[in-house]
Amino acid sequence: MPGALTYERCLSARDDKEFKQMMYDDFNRGFSSITHATVIAVALWFGAASSVVAEDLVTPASPKGEFGNECAMGLASGQEVKTDCSVSWSAPDGKVYCFSTEKSKEAFLQNPDGNIQKAREFFVAKDQLRPNPQLPLLEGPPKSSPKMT
Repeated sequence: MPGALTYERCLSARDDKEFKQMMYDDFNRGFSSITHATVIAVALWFGAASSVVAEDLVTPASPKGEFGNECAMGLASGQEVKTDCSVSWSAPDGKVYCFSTEKSKEAFLQNPDGNIQKAREFFVAKDQLRPNPQLPLLEGPPKSSPKMT
């Protein structure tokens, strides 16, 4: 049969090439693949973990200021103004005071000791005026039900 593959024809086609045996048997090939995949997974995990750690190091947390991050100048002038503490000043004693604007910080620094004292007094007074949420509210004497005769 012309063109049919026969054993002789296959041998003649391969005679000029030398074939090598497979380098790995099935066990080693599978073990190698598992090892390779494990190494890649560990590298990716460490890469992801290091980026999270690096992100924590790069992103500074907003400083924790005195008076619960309220504007120190606002408190000194009798007002409650919440801030994100992006504008702040560190006193020589290491305490951090937050401000709502640069202008309020500049005004505060004209007399820092006096303004700290005023802010502290207002902060304590406003907390004393608020009812304690842990205590039950008293509404007065109990109402008596009408007597039926």
